[in-house]
Amino acid sequence: MTANQQHEPLDDLLNQWSLGNQISDVESAQLAKQIVDAAVATPSEEAIELARSVTNRRSRSLTSVLTIAVAVMISICFLWSPQETARPLAVINTLPSTSVGWSKEQLQEKAVLLDEMNSLFDGKLKWISEMNGDVQVSLASASSGEGSKPLAVRVVVERRLPGCGDWSAAWTVDLLTHSEQLVSVDGDENAPGFSVWAYVLPDGMITLETDLDFRDRAIAASLDGSADNSAPVLKSATSELHSNGEIREVLQQQVDGIEFRVLQLVSVLEGQVS
Repeated sequence: MTANQQHEPLDDLLNQWSLGNQISDVESAQLAKQIVDAAVATPSEEAIELARSVTNRRSRSLTSVLTIAVAVMISICFLWSPQETARPLAVINTLPSTSVGWSKEQLQEKAVLLDEMNSLFDGKLKWISEMNGDVQVSLASASSGEGSKPLAVRVVVERRLPGCGDWSAAWTVDLLTHSEQLVSVDGDENAPGFSVWAYVLPDGMITLETDLDFRDRAIAASLDGSADNSAPVLKSATSELHSNGEIREVLQQQVDGIEFRVLQLVSVLEGQVS
């Protein structure tokens, strides 16, 4: 009996075990959300450095990604107390209206998260969104096509009373996705519906198309106690050409006595992961 023949029963057992322990697409999506939700607390410096050191390796193994997730989860155990208020996702910060843009470090952190999550799910990650502390993850049934560019997108709705000076943020969504990938989220009583699609041109400019249906229940409640029927509704559909990292005001409109404006920002994450 040859060595190969001796190993055949063991190979068969290992193959059977592997097939029996494969996770479904639903379980993959649940795992993705658990990993991203685990980062809702700001990770420690040790966790961030661990993530960067793992990313510097050429291997994109499942063990590496789970090591990052475990490190973040451990940091949460030390950083959170029962009375502490949940904080935004560390790598997808919702910033005040005076700081719509991202720092170089924030872009690197976004690139790490998108790259590792995409590797974890064999290229099937479609997008990650963070909206008012709610994180959503979308997976595809097949790997995304070659040549798409990794992107970070931010859409901000700001409001003010006419002639009252400074704007304040009414709603913000942050996305990690790829070019030519449609992001579509249905609205409900707590969040607006929106869709985003981006295309990177050969010269580096970025076409960003957004559709937004935003009902400002918060301002209605503060004005007359109603959070539904009297809420001003902002509908926005824009197609704009952006330079990389440029913040653009794409719409300013008055609805029911409230001034609104929509700001957009898109950055290519390619080259951010070393």
